[in-house]
Amino acid sequence: MPLVAAVLVLAGMGRSFLPTLQEGNIIVATTLMPGTSLQENLRVGTQITQTIAALPDVAGVVQRAGRSRLDEDAQPVNFSEFDVTLKPGTIDPSHVIQQLREALAPIPGMAINVSQFISHRMSEILSGVRAQVVIKVFGQDFSTLQRKQREIYDAMLDVPGIADLQMEPVVLVPGINIKVNREVAAAFGLTPSEVMRQASLAFNGIKISKVLEGDRTFDLYLRGNDLARTNLQTLQGLPIKAPNGVVLPLNTVANVAGIQEPSALHREGGARRAVIQSNVHGRDLNGTVTEVHARIKERVELPPGYSIEFGGDYIGQQRATRNILISSIVALIFMFIILNQAFGSWRLAGLILLNLPLALIGGVFSLALFGETLNVSSLIGLVALFGIATRSSILLVSRYQVLQQDGPGRERREIALQGAQERLLPILMTAATAALAVIPLLIGDPAGKELERPLAIVLLGGVLSSTLLNLFVLPAFVAAEWSGKRTSQSPV
Repeated sequence: MPLVAAVLVLAGMGRSFLPTLQEGNIIVATTLMPGTSLQENLRVGTQITQTIAALPDVAGVVQRAGRSRLDEDAQPVNFSEFDVTLKPGTIDPSHVIQQLREALAPIPGMAINVSQFISHRMSEILSGVRAQVVIKVFGQDFSTLQRKQREIYDAMLDVPGIADLQMEPVVLVPGINIKVNREVAAAFGLTPSEVMRQASLAFNGIKISKVLEGDRTFDLYLRGNDLARTNLQTLQGLPIKAPNGVVLPLNTVANVAGIQEPSALHREGGARRAVIQSNVHGRDLNGTVTEVHARIKERVELPPGYSIEFGGDYIGQQRATRNILISSIVALIFMFIILNQAFGSWRLAGLILLNLPLALIGGVFSLALFGETLNVSSLIGLVALFGIATRSSILLVSRYQVLQQDGPGRERREIALQGAQERLLPILMTAATAALAVIPLLIGDPAGKELERPLAIVLLGGVLSSTLLNLFVLPAFVAAEWSGKRTSQSPV
Protein backbone atom coordinates (compact mmCIF):
# COMPACT_ATOMS: atom_id res chain seq x y z
CA MET A 1 0.00 0.00 0.00
CA PRO A 2 1.52 3.36 -1.02
CA LEU A 3 0.48 5.10 2.20
CA VAL A 4 2.18 2.49 4.38
CA ALA A 5 5.30 2.70 2.22
CA ALA A 6 5.29 6.51 2.53
CA VAL A 7 5.04 6.27 6.32
CA LEU A 8 7.96 3.83 6.41
CA VAL A 9 10.07 6.09 4.17
CA LEU A 10 9.18 9.09 6.35
CA ALA A 11 10.18 7.23 9.52
CA GLY A 12 13.57 6.32 8.05
CA MET A 13 14.26 9.68 6.40
CA GLY A 14 17.19 11.74 7.61
CA ARG A 15 16.48 14.86 9.62
CA SER A 16 18.37 18.14 9.74
CA PHE A 17 17.78 21.73 10.80
CA LEU A 18 18.12 23.75 7.60
CA PRO A 19 19.15 22.86 4.02
CA THR A 20 22.77 23.39 3.04
CA LEU A 21 23.23 26.95 1.83
CA GLN A 22 25.19 27.98 -1.28
CA GLU A 23 26.86 31.02 0.26
CA GLY A 24 29.89 31.26 -2.01
CA ASN A 25 32.25 31.59 0.95
CA ILE A 26 33.66 29.38 3.70
CA ILE A 27 35.02 30.27 7.11
CA VAL A 28 37.81 28.19 8.65
CA ALA A 29 38.32 28.68 12.40
CA THR A 30 41.62 27.40 13.79
CA THR A 31 42.72 27.13 17.42
CA LEU A 32 46.33 26.49 18.38
CA MET A 33 47.49 25.46 21.84
CA PRO A 34 46.83 28.02 24.62
CA GLY A 35 49.86 30.22 25.13
CA THR A 36 50.77 30.33 21.44
CA SER A 37 52.13 33.77 20.58
CA LEU A 38 50.64 36.05 17.95
CA GLN A 39 53.80 35.74 15.84
CA GLU A 40 53.57 31.93 15.84
CA ASN A 41 49.87 32.12 15.00
CA LEU A 42 50.65 34.37 12.03
CA ARG A 43 53.45 32.03 10.91
CA VAL A 44 51.12 29.02 10.95
CA GLY A 45 48.44 31.20 9.34
CA THR A 46 50.73 31.87 6.39
CA GLN A 47 51.12 28.12 5.87
CA ILE A 48 47.36 27.63 6.13
CA THR A 49 46.69 30.47 3.68
CA GLN A 50 49.04 28.94 1.12
CA THR A 51 47.44 25.50 1.56
CA ILE A 52 43.90 26.85 1.13
CA ALA A 53 44.81 29.08 -1.84
CA ALA A 54 46.19 26.04 -3.69
CA LEU A 55 42.73 24.44 -3.94
CA PRO A 56 41.20 24.83 -7.43
CA ASP A 57 37.83 26.27 -6.31
CA VAL A 58 39.28 28.96 -4.01
CA ALA A 59 39.40 32.55 -5.25
CA GLY A 60 40.89 34.24 -2.17
CA VAL A 61 41.84 33.82 1.51
CA VAL A 62 42.05 36.39 4.32
CA GLN A 63 43.23 35.66 7.89
CA ARG A 64 42.06 37.34 11.10
CA ALA A 65 44.21 36.45 14.11
CA GLY A 66 42.63 36.91 17.54
CA ARG A 67 40.07 39.51 18.56
CA SER A 68 40.38 42.58 20.77
CA ARG A 69 39.31 42.20 24.39
CA LEU A 70 36.83 45.04 23.81
CA ASP A 71 35.30 43.24 20.83
CA GLU A 72 31.84 41.70 21.26
CA ASP A 73 33.38 38.41 20.14
CA ALA A 74 36.75 38.55 21.91
CA GLN A 75 39.20 35.75 21.09
CA PRO A 76 42.76 34.96 22.26
CA VAL A 77 45.78 35.34 19.98
CA ASN A 78 45.98 31.57 19.42
CA PHE A 79 42.66 31.74 17.53
CA SER A 80 42.30 32.64 13.84
CA GLU A 81 39.55 32.82 11.27
CA PHE A 82 40.18 32.47 7.54
CA ASP A 83 37.58 33.91 5.18
CA VAL A 84 37.66 31.76 2.05
CA THR A 85 35.98 33.11 -1.07
CA LEU A 86 34.98 30.53 -3.66
CA LYS A 87 35.17 31.02 -7.39
CA PRO A 88 31.88 31.87 -9.15
CA GLY A 89 30.15 28.77 -10.42
CA THR A 90 31.30 26.46 -7.62
CA ILE A 91 28.48 23.91 -7.54
CA ASP A 92 29.21 21.88 -4.42
CA PRO A 93 30.56 23.86 -1.41
CA SER A 94 30.34 20.75 0.78
CA HIS A 95 32.96 19.08 -1.44
CA VAL A 96 35.26 22.09 -1.03
CA ILE A 97 34.72 21.99 2.75
CA GLN A 98 35.79 18.35 2.80
CA GLN A 99 38.86 19.20 0.69
CA LEU A 100 39.78 21.90 3.23
CA ARG A 101 39.50 19.45 6.12
CA GLU A 102 41.74 16.94 4.37
CA ALA A 103 44.30 19.59 3.37
CA LEU A 104 44.57 21.08 6.89
CA ALA A 105 44.51 17.78 8.80
CA PRO A 106 48.32 17.20 8.62
CA ILE A 107 49.11 20.47 10.45
CA PRO A 108 49.95 19.38 14.04
CA GLY A 109 48.67 20.92 17.28
CA MET A 110 45.70 22.66 15.68
CA ALA A 111 41.92 22.19 15.99
CA ILE A 112 39.87 23.30 12.98
CA ASN A 113 36.21 24.09 12.38
CA VAL A 114 35.13 24.47 8.75
CA SER A 115 31.73 25.81 7.83
CA GLN A 116 29.97 28.43 5.75
CA PHE A 117 29.64 31.89 7.24
CA ILE A 118 25.88 32.10 7.89
CA SER A 119 25.73 28.51 9.15
CA HIS A 120 28.76 29.25 11.35
CA ARG A 121 27.12 32.25 13.01
CA MET A 122 23.72 30.58 13.31
CA SER A 123 25.26 27.70 15.27
CA GLU A 124 26.88 30.23 17.59
CA ILE A 125 23.54 31.95 18.20
CA LEU A 126 21.84 28.65 19.02
CA SER A 127 24.36 27.37 21.60
CA GLY A 128 27.16 29.91 22.00
CA VAL A 129 29.56 27.52 20.21
CA ARG A 130 30.39 27.60 16.50
CA ALA A 131 29.49 24.00 15.68
CA GLN A 132 26.49 21.96 14.57
CA VAL A 133 26.75 19.45 17.43
CA VAL A 134 27.63 20.74 20.90
CA ILE A 135 27.88 18.60 24.04
CA LYS A 136 28.29 20.41 27.35
CA VAL A 137 29.41 18.59 30.49
CA PHE A 138 28.52 20.34 33.77
CA GLY A 139 30.13 19.74 37.14
CA GLN A 140 32.32 21.29 39.81
CA ASP A 141 35.60 19.37 39.96
CA PHE A 142 37.98 20.42 37.19
CA SER A 143 39.86 17.13 36.90
CA THR A 144 36.62 15.14 36.71
CA LEU A 145 35.28 17.46 34.02
CA GLN A 146 38.47 17.05 32.03
CA ARG A 147 38.31 13.26 32.34
CA LYS A 148 34.66 13.06 31.25
CA GLN A 149 35.34 15.45 28.39
CA ARG A 150 38.03 13.09 27.11
CA GLU A 151 35.75 10.05 27.50
CA ILE A 152 33.00 11.69 25.43
CA TYR A 153 35.54 12.76 22.82
CA ASP A 154 36.84 9.19 22.51
CA ALA A 155 33.28 7.84 22.25
CA MET A 156 32.54 10.19 19.33
CA LEU A 157 35.75 9.59 17.38
CA ASP A 158 34.50 6.76 15.18
CA VAL A 159 30.86 7.85 14.80
CA PRO A 160 30.03 8.09 11.06
CA GLY A 161 29.25 11.64 9.98
CA ILE A 162 31.32 13.39 12.68
CA ALA A 163 33.71 16.05 11.36
CA ASP A 164 35.88 18.74 12.98
CA LEU A 165 35.65 16.98 16.33
CA GLN A 166 37.42 18.92 19.06
CA MET A 167 37.39 19.63 22.77
CA GLU A 168 37.25 23.08 24.25
CA PRO A 169 40.91 23.69 25.22
CA VAL A 170 41.35 23.12 28.94
CA VAL A 171 45.11 23.31 29.53
CA LEU A 172 46.95 23.53 32.83
CA VAL A 173 49.40 26.44 33.11
CA PRO A 174 51.85 27.34 35.90
CA GLY A 175 50.40 29.52 38.64
CA ILE A 176 51.05 30.76 42.18
CA ASN A 177 48.81 29.86 45.11
CA ILE A 178 48.94 32.13 48.15
CA LYS A 179 47.14 30.74 51.21
CA VAL A 180 47.07 33.15 54.14
CA ASN A 181 47.65 31.80 57.65
CA ARG A 182 44.90 33.69 59.45
CA GLU A 183 46.23 33.19 62.97
CA VAL A 184 49.77 34.37 62.18
CA ALA A 185 48.49 37.28 60.09
CA ALA A 186 46.16 38.36 62.90
CA ALA A 187 49.08 38.36 65.33
CA PHE A 188 50.70 41.07 63.19
CA GLY A 189 47.42 42.96 62.79
CA LEU A 190 46.92 41.87 59.18
CA THR A 191 43.73 40.58 57.59
CA PRO A 192 43.77 38.05 54.72
CA SER A 193 42.39 40.69 52.33
CA GLU A 194 45.19 43.12 53.25
CA VAL A 195 47.85 40.47 52.67
CA MET A 196 46.39 39.63 49.28
CA ARG A 197 46.07 43.33 48.38
CA GLN A 198 49.74 44.02 49.03
CA ALA A 199 50.78 40.85 47.17
CA SER A 200 48.63 41.79 44.19
CA LEU A 201 50.34 45.18 43.96
CA ALA A 202 53.61 43.41 43.25
CA PHE A 203 51.97 41.37 40.49
CA ASN A 204 49.57 43.86 38.91
CA GLY A 205 51.26 47.10 39.88
CA ILE A 206 49.91 50.43 41.13
CA LYS A 207 49.13 53.47 39.02
CA ILE A 208 51.49 56.27 40.02
CA SER A 209 51.17 58.79 37.18
CA LYS A 210 50.19 59.43 33.56
CA VAL A 211 52.37 59.75 30.48
CA LEU A 212 51.47 62.24 27.76
CA GLU A 213 52.40 61.45 24.14
CA GLY A 214 51.01 64.00 21.74
CA ASP A 215 47.26 64.13 22.31
CA ARG A 216 47.13 60.72 24.01
CA THR A 217 47.71 59.79 27.65
CA PHE A 218 48.75 56.46 29.17
CA ASP A 219 48.67 55.25 32.77
CA LEU A 220 52.09 54.64 34.31
CA TYR A 221 52.25 51.60 36.62
CA LEU A 222 54.91 50.56 39.10
CA ARG A 223 55.26 46.84 39.79
CA GLY A 224 57.82 44.21 40.58
CA ASN A 225 60.20 43.08 37.85
CA ASP A 226 59.85 39.75 36.03
CA LEU A 227 62.11 37.93 38.48
CA ALA A 228 60.10 39.14 41.45
CA ARG A 229 56.89 37.94 39.85
CA THR A 230 58.05 34.58 38.52
CA ASN A 231 60.66 33.26 40.96
CA LEU A 232 59.04 31.34 43.80
CA GLN A 233 61.77 32.08 46.36
CA THR A 234 61.63 35.79 45.55
CA LEU A 235 57.85 35.75 45.94
CA GLN A 236 58.11 34.07 49.33
CA GLY A 237 60.31 36.94 50.50
CA LEU A 238 57.99 39.65 49.18
CA PRO A 239 57.85 42.39 51.85
CA ILE A 240 54.48 42.87 53.56
CA LYS A 241 53.98 45.92 55.78
CA ALA A 242 51.96 45.44 58.99
CA PRO A 243 49.81 48.25 60.50
CA ASN A 244 52.42 48.84 63.22
CA GLY A 245 55.08 49.52 60.59
CA VAL A 246 56.80 46.13 60.83
CA VAL A 247 57.92 44.75 57.46
CA LEU A 248 57.95 40.95 57.19
CA PRO A 249 58.32 38.46 54.31
CA LEU A 250 55.18 37.08 52.70
CA ASN A 251 55.95 33.47 53.70
CA THR A 252 55.72 34.50 57.35
CA VAL A 253 51.96 35.07 57.11
CA ALA A 254 51.11 32.89 54.10
CA ASN A 255 52.05 29.67 52.37
CA VAL A 256 53.31 30.43 48.83
CA ALA A 257 53.45 27.46 46.46
CA GLY A 258 53.60 26.85 42.73
CA ILE A 259 50.60 25.03 41.24
CA GLN A 260 49.20 23.96 37.89
CA GLU A 261 45.85 25.63 37.18
CA PRO A 262 43.44 25.86 34.21
CA SER A 263 44.24 28.48 31.60
CA ALA A 264 40.54 29.47 31.60
CA LEU A 265 37.38 28.51 33.50
CA HIS A 266 34.07 28.46 31.66
CA ARG A 267 30.74 28.63 33.48
CA GLU A 268 27.14 28.44 32.41
CA GLY A 269 24.13 28.59 34.68
CA GLY A 270 26.39 28.89 37.71
CA ALA A 271 28.21 25.60 37.01
CA ARG A 272 31.57 24.81 35.46
CA ARG A 273 31.34 23.32 32.01
CA ALA A 274 33.50 21.59 29.44
CA VAL A 275 32.54 21.44 25.76
CA ILE A 276 32.95 18.87 23.01
CA GLN A 277 31.93 20.10 19.56
CA SER A 278 31.76 18.82 16.00
CA ASN A 279 30.16 19.37 12.64
CA VAL A 280 28.30 16.82 10.53
CA HIS A 281 29.37 15.75 7.04
CA GLY A 282 27.91 13.11 4.75
CA ARG A 283 25.08 12.16 7.09
CA ASP A 284 21.88 13.65 8.47
CA LEU A 285 22.09 15.62 11.70
CA ASN A 286 19.46 13.71 13.67
CA GLY A 287 20.90 10.28 12.87
CA THR A 288 24.41 11.40 13.84
CA VAL A 289 23.30 12.89 17.18
CA THR A 290 21.16 9.86 17.97
CA GLU A 291 24.18 7.56 17.55
CA VAL A 292 26.38 9.94 19.57
CA HIS A 293 23.81 9.91 22.37
CA ALA A 294 23.76 6.11 22.35
CA ARG A 295 27.59 5.91 22.43
CA ILE A 296 27.81 8.31 25.37
CA LYS A 297 25.13 6.44 27.28
CA GLU A 298 27.00 3.18 26.69
CA ARG A 299 30.57 4.28 27.38
CA VAL A 300 30.44 7.29 29.72
CA GLU A 301 29.29 7.06 33.32
CA LEU A 302 28.71 10.37 35.07
CA PRO A 303 29.22 10.70 38.83
CA PRO A 304 26.50 12.32 40.98
CA GLY A 305 26.23 16.06 40.44
CA TYR A 306 27.39 15.93 36.80
CA SER A 307 25.17 16.26 33.73
CA ILE A 308 25.34 16.39 29.93
CA GLU A 309 23.44 18.80 27.69
CA PHE A 310 23.21 18.70 23.89
CA GLY A 311 23.15 21.94 21.93
CA GLY A 312 23.75 23.40 18.49
CA ASP A 313 21.70 22.81 15.34
CA TYR A 314 20.27 19.61 16.83
CA ILE A 315 18.37 21.56 19.50
CA GLY A 316 17.17 24.02 16.86
CA GLN A 317 15.94 21.15 14.71
CA GLN A 318 14.11 19.49 17.60
CA ARG A 319 12.50 22.76 18.67
CA ALA A 320 11.42 23.67 15.14
CA THR A 321 10.00 20.18 14.49
CA ARG A 322 8.01 20.29 17.71
CA ASN A 323 6.61 23.76 16.98
CA ILE A 324 5.62 22.87 13.42
CA LEU A 325 4.00 19.62 14.58
CA ILE A 326 1.92 21.43 17.21
CA SER A 327 0.93 24.12 14.70
CA SER A 328 -0.08 21.44 12.17
CA ILE A 329 -2.29 19.63 14.67
CA VAL A 330 -3.99 22.90 15.64
CA ALA A 331 -4.49 23.77 11.95
CA LEU A 332 -6.05 20.36 11.23
CA ILE A 333 -8.46 20.76 14.13
CA PHE A 334 -9.55 24.18 12.89
CA MET A 335 -9.86 22.84 9.33
CA PHE A 336 -12.14 20.05 10.53
CA ILE A 337 -14.30 22.47 12.52
CA ILE A 338 -14.65 24.88 9.59
CA LEU A 339 -15.43 22.10 7.11
CA ASN A 340 -17.98 20.61 9.49
CA GLN A 341 -19.69 23.99 9.76
CA ALA A 342 -19.59 24.54 6.00
CA PHE A 343 -20.97 21.15 4.95
CA GLY A 344 -23.11 20.40 7.98
CA SER A 345 -21.67 16.89 8.33
CA TRP A 346 -18.64 15.56 10.13
CA ARG A 347 -18.58 12.63 7.71
CA LEU A 348 -18.17 15.00 4.76
CA ALA A 349 -15.49 16.92 6.64
CA GLY A 350 -13.63 13.66 7.27
CA LEU A 351 -14.05 12.68 3.62
CA ILE A 352 -12.41 15.95 2.53
CA LEU A 353 -9.50 15.49 4.92
CA LEU A 354 -9.00 12.00 3.48
CA ASN A 355 -6.95 13.66 0.75
CA LEU A 356 -4.23 14.69 3.19
CA PRO A 357 -2.62 11.22 3.44
CA LEU A 358 -2.78 11.03 -0.36
CA ALA A 359 -0.79 14.26 -0.59
CA LEU A 360 1.67 12.93 1.98
CA ILE A 361 2.52 10.01 -0.31
CA GLY A 362 3.82 12.21 -3.13
CA GLY A 363 5.53 14.70 -0.80
CA VAL A 364 7.51 12.03 1.03
CA PHE A 365 8.52 10.06 -2.07
CA SER A 366 9.61 13.23 -3.88
CA LEU A 367 11.86 14.17 -0.94
CA ALA A 368 13.40 10.71 -1.01
CA LEU A 369 13.82 10.86 -4.79
CA PHE A 370 15.69 14.18 -4.66
CA GLY A 371 17.83 13.03 -1.72
CA GLU A 372 16.54 15.72 0.66
CA THR A 373 16.25 15.46 4.42
CA LEU A 374 13.29 16.30 6.59
CA ASN A 375 14.13 19.85 7.64
CA VAL A 376 12.30 23.05 8.51
CA SER A 377 11.68 23.94 4.86
CA SER A 378 10.30 20.53 3.90
CA LEU A 379 8.10 20.44 7.02
CA ILE A 380 6.62 23.82 6.11
CA GLY A 381 6.04 22.46 2.62
CA LEU A 382 4.06 19.54 4.06
CA VAL A 383 1.88 21.95 6.06
CA ALA A 384 1.27 24.15 3.00
CA LEU A 385 0.48 21.03 0.98
CA PHE A 386 -2.43 20.22 3.31
CA GLY A 387 -4.22 23.40 2.24
CA ILE A 388 -3.70 22.79 -1.48
CA ALA A 389 -4.82 19.16 -1.25
CA THR A 390 -7.89 20.07 0.80
CA ARG A 391 -8.99 22.56 -1.86
CA SER A 392 -9.26 19.81 -4.47
CA SER A 393 -11.34 17.66 -2.15
CA ILE A 394 -13.66 20.58 -1.41
CA LEU A 395 -14.28 21.01 -5.15
CA LEU A 396 -15.31 17.36 -5.48
CA VAL A 397 -17.36 16.98 -2.30
CA SER A 398 -19.24 20.24 -2.82
CA ARG A 399 -20.23 19.06 -6.28
CA TYR A 400 -21.32 15.67 -4.96
CA GLN A 401 -23.44 17.40 -2.35
CA VAL A 402 -25.18 19.49 -5.01
CA LEU A 403 -25.78 16.44 -7.23
CA GLN A 404 -27.29 14.50 -4.33
CA GLN A 405 -29.62 17.36 -3.47
CA ASP A 406 -30.72 17.76 -7.10
CA GLY A 407 -31.36 14.06 -7.62
CA PRO A 408 -31.99 12.23 -4.34
CA GLY A 409 -33.01 9.05 -6.10
CA ARG A 410 -29.93 8.71 -8.27
CA GLU A 411 -27.42 5.92 -7.82
CA ARG A 412 -24.29 6.68 -5.85
CA ARG A 413 -22.06 5.35 -8.64
CA GLU A 414 -23.65 7.71 -11.15
CA ILE A 415 -23.18 10.70 -8.79
CA ALA A 416 -19.54 9.77 -8.19
CA LEU A 417 -18.70 9.55 -11.89
CA GLN A 418 -20.58 12.71 -12.90
CA GLY A 419 -19.05 14.78 -10.09
CA ALA A 420 -15.53 13.62 -10.95
CA GLN A 421 -16.02 14.40 -14.64
CA GLU A 422 -17.45 17.87 -13.98
CA ARG A 423 -14.69 18.80 -11.55
CA LEU A 424 -11.82 17.22 -13.49
CA LEU A 425 -10.81 20.40 -15.33
CA PRO A 426 -10.97 22.76 -12.29
CA ILE A 427 -8.95 20.30 -10.19
CA LEU A 428 -6.32 19.83 -12.90
CA MET A 429 -6.05 23.58 -13.45
CA THR A 430 -5.62 24.17 -9.72
CA ALA A 431 -2.93 21.49 -9.49
CA ALA A 432 -1.17 22.71 -12.63
CA THR A 433 -1.06 26.27 -11.31
CA ALA A 434 0.54 25.17 -8.04
CA ALA A 435 3.01 22.86 -9.83
CA LEU A 436 4.08 25.43 -12.42
CA ALA A 437 4.63 28.00 -9.68
CA VAL A 438 7.28 25.90 -7.91
CA ILE A 439 9.07 24.39 -10.92
CA PRO A 440 11.41 27.42 -11.34
CA LEU A 441 12.68 26.75 -7.81
CA LEU A 442 13.83 23.27 -8.87
CA ILE A 443 15.78 24.13 -12.01
CA GLY A 444 18.80 26.30 -12.68
CA ASP A 445 21.42 27.57 -10.25
CA PRO A 446 20.49 26.49 -6.68
CA ALA A 447 22.17 29.56 -5.13
CA GLY A 448 19.58 31.71 -3.40
CA LYS A 449 16.90 28.99 -3.57
CA GLU A 450 18.23 26.60 -0.90
CA LEU A 451 15.44 27.27 1.61
CA GLU A 452 12.64 27.20 -0.97
CA ARG A 453 13.86 24.10 -2.83
CA PRO A 454 12.73 21.43 -0.27
CA LEU A 455 9.39 23.22 0.06
CA ALA A 456 8.97 23.18 -3.73
CA ILE A 457 9.86 19.48 -3.92
CA VAL A 458 7.21 18.60 -1.34
CA LEU A 459 4.56 20.75 -3.02
CA LEU A 460 5.24 19.37 -6.50
CA GLY A 461 5.22 15.72 -5.45
CA GLY A 462 2.27 16.16 -3.09
CA VAL A 463 0.14 18.03 -5.63
CA LEU A 464 0.74 15.35 -8.25
CA SER A 465 -0.11 12.44 -5.95
CA SER A 466 -3.08 14.10 -4.27
CA THR A 467 -4.57 15.20 -7.60
CA LEU A 468 -4.28 11.80 -9.26
CA LEU A 469 -5.31 9.74 -6.27
CA ASN A 470 -8.06 12.18 -5.32
CA LEU A 471 -9.75 11.73 -8.69
CA PHE A 472 -9.78 7.94 -8.19
CA VAL A 473 -9.96 7.32 -4.45
CA LEU A 474 -12.51 9.94 -3.41
CA PRO A 475 -15.11 8.99 -6.08
CA ALA A 476 -14.67 5.35 -5.08
CA PHE A 477 -15.38 6.23 -1.45
CA VAL A 478 -18.42 8.21 -2.50
CA ALA A 479 -19.73 5.38 -4.67
CA ALA A 480 -19.25 2.80 -1.92
CA GLU A 481 -19.93 4.70 1.29
CA TRP A 482 -21.92 7.84 0.44
CA SER A 483 -24.24 8.53 3.30
CA GLY A 484 -24.17 12.35 3.54
CA LYS A 485 -27.60 13.64 4.41
CA ARG A 486 -29.42 16.17 2.29
CA THR A 487 -28.85 19.71 3.38
CA SER A 488 -30.35 23.04 2.55
CA GLN A 489 -27.08 24.88 3.06
CA SER A 490 -25.34 26.29 0.04
CA PRO A 491 -22.33 24.25 -1.05
CA VAL A 492 -18.86 25.63 -0.51
